[in-house]
Parts: sequence; structure tokens; C-alpha cells
Amino acid sequence: MAQDELRSKAREIDSLFRALIADVIEVTGIWQQRGDELSHRLYVRTVFSAVEGIIQVMKAGALLFDELNEPRLLSPEDIALLNEIDPQISGSGQIQIKKKKISLLPNFEYAIYTYARVRRMNVVLDKGGEGWMALREAIGVRDRLTHPHKVADLEVGLDELKTIEAAMKFFRDTTGQLLLQQ
Repeated sequence: MAQDELRSKAREIDSLFRALIADVIEVTGIWQQRGDELSHRLYVRTVFSAVEGIIQVMKAGALLFDELNEPRLLSPEDIALLNEIDPQISGSGQIQIKKKKISLLPNFEYAIYTYARVRRMNVVLDKGGEGWMALREAIGVRDRLTHPHKVADLEVGLDELKTIEAAMKFFRDTTGQLLLQQ
């Protein structure tokens, strides 16, 4: 890939990251100002949009940084997973590319380890700690909000907001240690 194309992709990744963070900051202000159920839901949804987006930033970054590695470290399977594609053979014997659906936790874990690998960094993801558990619980809150079955599913209590905050601290600390290293 040419240097200009690498720079352009890096700018796009950086722009996405900054937009996601700006959204969270803006919605946090709305939540703190209003403190009602709607602002709670908006906060949770925006935070998880940022989480999913930052995972994409890390995956795109892994692809980009691997362009600079000699030899390259990513396998064809890694590249397919990072691009979230699932090559298959159609009924007519042609290659058919389908979108790969990856659950948030495995996607996060894979993004962390793959980004670290191409940057030649060491990382240990503490899956037994409180942060990981908070992230698992927070995903349950997000899932309930995005797939409600009854009105009560739309309620977000203060304890759940504290769980979301703990999960986001874990996420920020985990991703920050990788994204901020030169």
C-alpha cells in the first residue's frame, strides 16, 4: 500500500475515534444535565456505539500497522476476521462474501490481542477481574435496551449506570494502554 493511502486510512481511523469520543462526551453532558430515563438510555446506547466503533478502530489499526511489518504478521484468516467477512462458496460455485457477525466480547478480545501482536506489544486481558465482569453485565443492559420486550426493559437504574461506568473504565484502560503507546 502506498504511503499516501496509508496516511489517508490513518486519518480516517483517527477521525472515527475522535467522533466516537466526542459523542460520548456530549451525551455524558446531556445525561448529567437531565438525569432522566431517556438520557440514561441515550448514554448507554452511545457508550456502546463508541465501544463497538473503537473495536473497529483497533481492528483497522491492526490491518494498517501490519502493512508496515516485514514480514507481515497477519494470516489470511486474521485479515478476514478483522474485516468481518466470511468467504463462502455459493450454490453456483462462486466465492460469496458474507458479513461475519462477531459477538462483542470475543471481538473485543480478538481486537486487543491482534492489535498488540502487530504492534509487537505485550498485553494481558484480565478476564477474571471486576472490570471484565462489569463489561459482561453492561453488555446485558445494552442488549436489553436495544431489544426490549416490555416497557420495564427500557429502564436503566443507577446501579446499572455504575456498572456501565466501571465497564467503560475497564475498556478505556485496556484500549488506552495500547492505543496511546508509540
